[in-house]
Amino acid sequence: MLSCPVCGNPIEDQKLCPYCSSHIHSGNQSKSPPVRYVVLNLEEGMPFVEEARLRMRREINELRSRGTKLIKIIHGYGSGGVGGKLRPALRTTLGKLRNQGSIEEYVPGEKFDRQSETGQRLLHDFPHLKRDPDTKRPNAGITWVRVN
Repeated sequence: MLSCPVCGNPIEDQKLCPYCSSHIHSGNQSKSPPVRYVVLNLEEGMPFVEEARLRMRREINELRSRGTKLIKIIHGYGSGGVGGKLRPALRTTLGKLRNQGSIEEYVPGEKFDRQSETGQRLLHDFPHLKRDPDTKRPNAGITWVRVN
């Protein structure tokens, strides 16, 4: 099986990774390295808050059972430019999951900074993140989740 050279997720012979949206060039795929992180797009399909919460909980449990250690959640910022309901609701749920011990930590994309202690720790533990464009600039539309 082929893997994306950026996120390490399994891909078929495609031009765009379905997990991290990286462009895949012919011969740029690698052979089955361990999955480095998974991109979970909860914004897709414009779900209601409760639907997105349920899916996020289910996916985190599934990914934890498969040994995934880091998840990049795409929830968007809000279509009106002033923030929507999905982002704060999902982050509230992530806070509860952290308090319950279901996840180790979460880092809002707009607070991710390569120079911060948290940013440096994530980049040290997951060096392939240096190639992810969302670690080069703040992005309020995503949240990084470290799974236990």
